[in-house]
Amino acid sequence: MIQRIWLLSTAVPDFSPRYGVTLRDMQDRLIRLDVPAVLAVLAEVFPRAGHAALPDETGEMAGPARAASYARENAEIFEPMRQLFGLVRELGTAITHEVGAFG
Repeated sequence: MIQRIWLLSTAVPDFSPRYGVTLRDMQDRLIRLDVPAVLAVLAEVFPRAGHAALPDETGEMAGPARAASYARENAEIFEPMRQLFGLVRELGTAITHEVGAFG
């Protein structure tokens, strides 16, 4: 499951570092299983419903294009990551109870 989370992270499209992080930062955090925090950032970078055009570096607004939608990325990458991480947590708890030890 952890390997699958990492493999899904390789399918995340590259994005500009304007959010204070890079794709590589996100992949590094995912391999450390910081999945909920990474998915929160990725939800801002790749909103499911899309977002209105933002001004570019010159302050000019983009032309009258439709808002970019990232429904496919959310359905095929981010939601499976969320589900797999839930399974990793459940499995970890089951192992802890079976072994009778924590840590």
